[in-house]
Amino acid sequence: MLALKLLKVFSKLISYGHYGFNESMLALCSQIACDDKTKTGVYLKLITKLGGQVPSETRDIFRLKVKGLIWNVRKIIYTDFKFGVLLDLIGEPYQYWMWFNRYIDNAETFIDVGAYIGGYSVRALRKNVDVYAIEANPENYELLIKNLKMNCGDKSVFSYNIAAGSRRVRKPLYMGASTDRFLTSSLLGKGDPVGIVEVYPLDDLLVSRDLKKPIFVKIDVEGVESDVIKGSKRILAETNYVMVEATMKNMLFVDKTLNCLNFKKVDSYRCYSLYVKQ
Repeated sequence: MLALKLLKVFSKLISYGHYGFNESMLALCSQIACDDKTKTGVYLKLITKLGGQVPSETRDIFRLKVKGLIWNVRKIIYTDFKFGVLLDLIGEPYQYWMWFNRYIDNAETFIDVGAYIGGYSVRALRKNVDVYAIEANPENYELLIKNLKMNCGDKSVFSYNIAAGSRRVRKPLYMGASTDRFLTSSLLGKGDPVGIVEVYPLDDLLVSRDLKKPIFVKIDVEGVESDVIKGSKRILAETNYVMVEATMKNMLFVDKTLNCLNFKKVDSYRCYSLYVKQ
């Protein structure tokens, strides 16, 4: 079933001519998507096929320009390529094309909880919506704000180097030793502590903001999604679309809470679900 869903996405890309997408690019995307040890050179090869450029670089950072968007990525962190520059082709093509790209045009505000380096937030700016990007890991956040500033133009964008949760508190942030350690930074105590972060309920963090409606919320917080939702009920009551990654442990709570707020789950893919206000 999952393979059929991805095939549907890539078939659309080919038929619609997105990015000049063709069969050879499909083969390269499939190779990269299935291998977490893909070298930087392979990512750059695909970026070149997409017409992308590498206008500048430092010892540790590539600055890439791909389809009108500018990205700062760490040279040796493959997830920066996969879930930043190439999110829509390699990282989360189904969630991007079938959910985000479909509904973001209806929204006026995008709230990105667990924004990483801006894979969704940067693309939301292109859709001319107000963006609120939240990222707890300070190294990710440094790249996030660079990517947002270089792509925002005159659009409204707000960024926060905090974690979202159910109550205001300070907690240690943990990061594992795996190659995706920056992507999977968590408050759950897995790995080594990398610092203390401020935790805020979204309802408190954004209480003074005049959020334009409709609102689209994305939640990807490595196992603490229940806490985020507990602290976001006022925001979610005004929200129209919710895209959330949830562990099996938290899925029942997420479903039940969003159902009580008049959301209907309209699609799912792996551990991700899309909810639409009824």
